[in-house]
Amino acid sequence: MSLELLETYLKYELSSSVDRVNAKVLFDIKSNIVSASLELVSENDLSSQLFSITNQNGQIRRTTSVDQNQIDVSNLPDGLYFITSKNTTVPFVKVD
Repeated sequence: MSLELLETYLKYELSSSVDRVNAKVLFDIKSNIVSASLELVSENDLSSQLFSITNQNGQIRRTTSVDQNQIDVSNLPDGLYFITSKNTTVPFVKVD
């Protein structure tokens, strides 16, 4: 992972942590650094939710639902991404 990518992720994570404390959070992810799948954590049933995954340039890379609170991201190139559903956005870094 490049230093620039890590710095961008950390800046976003620090600023969004305050927002997540002040808002009703729908979900979070178990680990922010993933290689194959995102494991979502929530007190809510996420099976009916749609999730968008965008890259750091704001391009939507995937729109999907969850399968047993997991989303396969193995086909995404390495990089910084954001997963969003309703009022919640969480950053994660995809690495091989």
